[in-house]
Amino acid sequence: MSKKERRRTTVLCVDPRNVLRPLVEHGLAGDDVRVISAANGAAALQAIQAVNLEAVISDLEAPVYSGADLSSSLTNLPNKKIPMLLVFPAGSSDAGEVAARCEADSYVVGDPSASAMGALVRGLLRESALQHRVHYVEDLLRREQKRYESNADLDQDTGFLPLGVFKRVLPNEAKRASRYHIPLGLVLVGFDAYAPLKGRYGERSLAPLFADMASVILRVIRDIDIPVRSAPDTALLLLPHTDTAGAKRVGDRIAGQARLLRVEVAGERVKATTSIGVAGYDGVGEVSFADLWRRAKAALEAVQAHGGDGVDVR
Repeated sequence: MSKKERRRTTVLCVDPRNVLRPLVEHGLAGDDVRVISAANGAAALQAIQAVNLEAVISDLEAPVYSGADLSSSLTNLPNKKIPMLLVFPAGSSDAGEVAARCEADSYVVGDPSASAMGALVRGLLRESALQHRVHYVEDLLRREQKRYESNADLDQDTGFLPLGVFKRVLPNEAKRASRYHIPLGLVLVGFDAYAPLKGRYGERSLAPLFADMASVILRVIRDIDIPVRSAPDTALLLLPHTDTAGAKRVGDRIAGQARLLRVEVAGERVKATTSIGVAGYDGVGEVSFADLWRRAKAALEAVQAHGGDGVDVR
C-alpha cells in the first residue's frame, strides 16, 4: 500500500442490507474517500480497531451490535471521537431522541438520496477534520504548558505562571488560534477589595487575598487553561478552544464563587468580589493577542466604573 493510499480518508458503512455503501459511494463520487463496509456491529467494532476511520455510517438495526450501541461506544474511544451517522427505518418517530441518547453526531430517517447522503457524510468529515485540529492544538498546549512550568518559577502565592512567561506564551497562543481557526477566550479578573485594602494595610498584607482568589480560579478552569498574575490586583486567564460564550461562563462562575468568599487580611474579614472583563475569538477570521487584551481590559474597566462585582464582554 502506498503512502498516498494510507493517507486517504476512510468511511465505514455498517450495512447489513447492502444499501448504505452504494449510496455513500455515489454521493461522494469524485471525492478522495475510500468507503468500506461491515455486515454487522461486531464486524464494525473490529474494523474500528484495525482501520484509521474518519466517519461511521450505521444502520440502526445492525445485527449483533446495534447502530445505537455502536454510536455510544464511539464516544468512549480513548484517542479520538469518530463522528457517527445513524440511519433509522422509515417512519421512526423517536429518531431524534434515540440519536441524542446515544450521542450520534447526525441521523437520517429512511434511505436518503445519494446526493443527500453525500452531503451528510461530507458534514461528518468536516467535523472529523475540526476535531483532529482541536486535539492537535490541545495536546500541543499541554506539552508546552508543562515545559513553561518546568522552566519557570511559579508565583509563590498563586501557582500561576509569572509575568515573564506570560509575555512569551500568550501572543503565541493567539497566533496558533488564528492559524487553525480554533476559538480562544481571554478573561481578566480584577479584585475589587485590593485598592481599599492596600490603602489601609499596605500591599504586603494582601497575599492572602490573591492566594484565596487563585484557589477559586484554579477550581474553575481546566488543565489546558493558562493562568497568569498579570498585575498585583489582576489575574489573566487564557482559555484555548473556548469561544466568547464559553469564556463568559467561566467569568460568571468565578464571579459567583468569589461572592461567597471571605478573606482575612490583617485580622479583618473582607468580601472578595471581582470585576471581570471577557473577550473571545470564535474561530472566524483572524485575531491577535493585542486585540483580545484591549477588549478584555475595556470590559474590565467598564465593570469597575459601575462599582465592580460583575462581568462584561467586549
